[in-house]
Parts: sequence; C-alpha cells; structure tokens
Amino acid sequence: MAPLPSPTESGPDVSDWGWKRLFGWLGLSQLGLILFIWCPMALRWPLRILILTAVFLAVSVGAGRVRRATPERRLRVAAATVAPFLALGVLNAAIAPYWKVKVGQVEGRLPVPSTDVSVERVVSLRDELRDRGVNLSVLALPHFRSLFPEHRSNRDLPVPVEAKFVAQALERIEDTGVAVLDLTALIQDHAGIPSLWHDDRIHLRPEGFERLAEPLAAELAGLGVKPSDSGKSVLMGNCFAGFFASTIRERVPGWNGLRGLTAFGDLGRVADALFLFPEEYLDGTAHVVWLMPHEQLISSSLPRINFHPDLDDKAMKAAVVEVTSALAWGRREEKERLPTLPYANGLVTIGMRVLEGDVARETDVIGLGYGIKDRELAGLGRLKTGKRLKIHLLPFDAFLSKNPKIAAEYRLNDSDDHESPRFWIHSWTEIR
Repeated sequence: MAPLPSPTESGPDVSDWGWKRLFGWLGLSQLGLILFIWCPMALRWPLRILILTAVFLAVSVGAGRVRRATPERRLRVAAATVAPFLALGVLNAAIAPYWKVKVGQVEGRLPVPSTDVSVERVVSLRDELRDRGVNLSVLALPHFRSLFPEHRSNRDLPVPVEAKFVAQALERIEDTGVAVLDLTALIQDHAGIPSLWHDDRIHLRPEGFERLAEPLAAELAGLGVKPSDSGKSVLMGNCFAGFFASTIRERVPGWNGLRGLTAFGDLGRVADALFLFPEEYLDGTAHVVWLMPHEQLISSSLPRINFHPDLDDKAMKAAVVEVTSALAWGRREEKERLPTLPYANGLVTIGMRVLEGDVARETDVIGLGYGIKDRELAGLGRLKTGKRLKIHLLPFDAFLSKNPKIAAEYRLNDSDDHESPRFWIHSWTEIR
C-alpha cells in the first residue's frame, strides 16, 4: 500500500494562494487609487467600483483553500495572507497626507506650494534696496491656525506639508545672503495662553501684541535691525506688521524709529508701497524687514514688485489727508467676506480734508476707490475717520474717461456732497 501524503505536503485537495493573481489584483487596485486623484468627477464612481472589485478578486480568485494542514502551516498561510494587506495599509497611510493634498489641489481647494516665486521676489527686492543702501531681512510668520488644529479648514495645507515647503523657502532665501527668522517657536510659546487670543484663534488681542513686543524686538535685533539712533527701520507685511511695529515703538525703549507698512487688501503688493512712497519708507531708512506669512512664502502667485511705479501723470496730485467720513459698516456686515452682496466689486467714497500737498490746504475733497474686491472688504472699506493718509489722487472725471468700465461698477456709500472736488484714489498708505 502506498504511504499517505504528509500533512505538510500539498496534494490535489490542498491549494495555496495564487500569489501572482493576488498581487496582480492588489496592484491594480493601488493603481486605481493613485489615478483617482487626477480623474474627472464623472469617472470617480466607476473607478471606486473598479478598486473594490479588484480587492474582492484579489481575495476570492487569488485565494485557495487549505483543507489539510498543520497548525504551523495554517499560521504561515494566515501571516502570508495578511501581510500584503498590512503592507498596502502602511503604504496608503504614508502617502495619505500627500494624496489628500493632491486631491485638494486638483479640486481647487488647496494651493500648489512653490518656493521659486517667493525666493525670486525676495532676491529682486534685496538687489533694489541694496542699490539704495538699505538692508533687507525676512521674518516668517506662521499661520496661527497651524497652532490650533481644531480651527484649520479643508482649505489649509496639512501642517507637515506646509512646514516642509516653508523650511525649503527659508533655506533658499538664506543662501542668497538675506537674513531670515521663523517666528513659529516664539508664537507657539504663547499659543497656550487664551487671554492673548481672540476666539477665532487667528487674531491676537492687544494684550498679545504687548506680550510679544519685547521678545520680537530682540528677534529683530538678532536680524541686524538696530534702534532708531542708527537709522529708520521699516517692518512691512500684513496687518500684524502694523500692530507689531506700533506696539514695539510704544512698549520697547529706543525703538521709536520703527515704522509699520501694512498691506490693505492686497498682501502680495505690499512691497510696491516702498516705491510708491519712497520719501515715507526709504529716505533715511537703514533696514527693511519683510514679515511674510507662511502661505506667502510658498505661494506660486506672488506678483512681481513694481520698482518703478507710473507717477508721471501731470494730473496726479500727492497730498497728506485726514479722513473725515468713511464707509460705516453695521455690525452684521462687519466681516471679511460678504457673501450676500449682489455684486463682486463695489466703489466707496471717502471724505477727506487736505493737510498738505499739491491740493490747497484745508480743502475738503471726495476720494473714490474700491471698497470691495471679489466680495471681500478692501482697505478703503475698513478705513475709519481720523486716520491720516499719504495719498496719490487723480481727477475723477479724467480717470473715468480713460476707464469707462468703472462707471458700470456698483457704487457704495455715495456721498451727498456734490460740491467738493472728486478724485480717484490711485494709491495710499496710512501714516503711522
């Protein structure tokens, strides 16, 4: 009689996994998962079905049945069965953050980060300022929502992805000879103090600016910025640049020469104001510090800096004015976005009294400009009475004749004063 087959040997009634078919179907499902990112919306449901079908076939077709085996063999087969799925899970977990980012970018929810643009802009500004004898440094400001993950939205890049690109941008800028400093550690040290923050966790209270004034002044000194006795310094950037500059001037002795330059409604063009108002920000200036939010450092759409603005129009008038009447938003409308507005852009009229300049002193004039851009309040929409501005004005009728489309824009807060001269606000900056 022939001997019986060993339990560890395969016979005609014992079948193992069809490994080639198993890995083939798993590979097809993984390929479908990767292609899912670039698929148009109409093809995504069929692709979902394909992925699920491939996984099912990997199990049902690729698998056999072990009818007779020792416990050790069963354990080995079970381990071999689970291993590919564990490996696939680990792989997907590793690429999940980048996969989500790519999906968000394809759908238009997330920006496409780039370090090339910000580096080019910083280098071009460095060269222009160097010719004027002015030093440039970069101060990186973290997105405050990155310190409070519960306040981040699906339109924010994952913190690890953003941090990776920010580090690359700062390293490349530093390699060009521009001093850089990231404020993430300083801000993070104060993130756990609720009294310093508004409820939205993206704005500091006045107490927060006061608390950060001295350590920030120390950081500026580390960048080579010196107090006022060795020349005026300019801290330019978003609204935090203005608040930080004014708070440091008031709270830290010896820093009364620090000026704040704030972008109103167009952060990407804040550097343009240096050259629109050189007597205000460049004459006698020793150091310019560019406070760049992280999202600006990795932006691929940062506009070029206009080093030679067109201010040669003979009709243009420069003046220093005080705002006497401004757009008064009610509390319900006092917010960044106004989704209920039936128009994307709106003009605003600003009442102003001339203090000095090319227009007769003590003359009351009306300035017109954009108060709303793309359903967001622009800088002129946020102005309050009593503010002093340095401003470039064009006669409104002459400007309207060259730009007839302006007449079609919806005009807000139209003044009842039809006797005062009317001007188009070409450019402006707040005197701090």
